[in-house]
Amino acid sequence: MTPDRCEGCVPGLALGDALGAPHEGGPVERLLWRLIGSTRDGAMRWTDDTQMSLDLAESMIDKARLDADDVARRFAAGYRWSRGYGPGTAKVLAKIRRGTPWPEACRAGFPGGSYGNGGAMRSPVIGLFNLQRPERAARHVVGRATHTRGSGSGTILRSMRRTRAFSRWGERTARHEHCCSAVLYTEVRAIERR
Repeated sequence: MTPDRCEGCVPGLALGDALGAPHEGGPVERLLWRLIGSTRDGAMRWTDDTQMSLDLAESMIDKARLDADDVARRFAAGYRWSRGYGPGTAKVLAKIRRGTPWPEACRAGFPGGSYGNGGAMRSPVIGLFNLQRPERAARHVVGRATHTRGSGSGTILRSMRRTRAFSRWGERTARHEHCCSAVLYTEVRAIERR
């Protein structure tokens, strides 16, 4: 993995997010994004997914580890309604900002669990952070601060897969991808049983 590919990952995530945002959700969400999806000078705006990925990256760089309390505080501090946060996540972040511990805020905001995919958007950051330590990617589940459904196994799988893909850039084949997916699935199932 070369430094320029690492450096391009997060801007690529932001660009994909900004380009895809106008096509997310139903007719009401798409109409709203037409109104708020660009800045006053016409630049495309990224969504909550990129903002939270940036918050996560800054926290992991500052703390040199995953500190869920710090990440949750940064998520709450970085909240801007114009980024398109869902109403449930906005409520959770408001509670965190007022001092409610993030696990409690999440349970109150999503009693049955959230079906959102924000944890998946943040998985490239986990992959990059664990580039030299791929075995640690599974422990860095970052979806739980806003998505309480289940064990976070989707985020675990994506994070581990991205870590392995980043560490083997240019060496992947279709066969390797298939084998890697099977191994990761087995690893995730073992983590879920713990």
